[in-house]
Amino acid sequence: LKHLHTLWKQLRKGEGSSRMILDNKQNHQGPFEIFFRNDTALGLRIQNLVEKDMDELFNCDILTDKATSLIKYLLQGEVPTEWNGLWRGPQDITAWMSGLICRRKYLERDVTVYQQPFILANVYNPSTFLSSFQQHTAKLRNCRMDELKLSILWEHKNSLDLTEHNNISDDQRMTIILEGIMIQGAIFWDKNLTDIPADEKDLLPMPVGILQYSLKSDPDQTRSLNCISLPVYIDSGRSQMVGYWDVPCKSDDEEKWILAGVALMLQK
Repeated sequence: LKHLHTLWKQLRKGEGSSRMILDNKQNHQGPFEIFFRNDTALGLRIQNLVEKDMDELFNCDILTDKATSLIKYLLQGEVPTEWNGLWRGPQDITAWMSGLICRRKYLERDVTVYQQPFILANVYNPSTFLSSFQQHTAKLRNCRMDELKLSILWEHKNSLDLTEHNNISDDQRMTIILEGIMIQGAIFWDKNLTDIPADEKDLLPMPVGILQYSLKSDPDQTRSLNCISLPVYIDSGRSQMVGYWDVPCKSDDEEKWILAGVALMLQK
């Protein structure tokens, strides 16, 4: 198990004390602020638990029942039940540890969700983030959350105006540009789903997604397109679903893509 202990120390290198405390003083209490505060707190809570358990495992003279249980999981390359209960990340323990710290470091920064591409896989709870976005939009539109529907348009990044402006309009605050989405079982080419070429990988990048919650009474932005609703998963393990997002396809190909099990992933 020494390699895991070494990996953990390398991931934590330069962070200082392991018993970190989140500053709960917040000037703003909007849905996004609350989400990022809670997601950051979750990351710190899990990290402190792992640090405590690793200390107990490697620095005690007598193995406790908990340490024995940890050893069982870690030797099998699996995530201990208590850790996994707080964050259902990758099933492999090394990928889980790396994902835990990478997300926590990301959330420490000033995260921007307007005007610049946002990677949904960088947070611990993508589904909660989307709910917060829906609540945020309902607040700006002065409507109920159940009056809103999710819509997404797929565009190439170089076609977007990503210039930062000092003043962000309400329309920009109701739009999120998602980056890093992958597709499995097909390729998105020329604004439609297409068969994967023989020399391509099974998991391929999507264009950026322009995500919005619009009023159900508003005209659908994709009404002129034939779309299929694809399941969206956290990763290619397909154990956690985020929802369904529309992707344009030819009208006579819908059944083909359903049978092929085509799906979107937030990350590899």
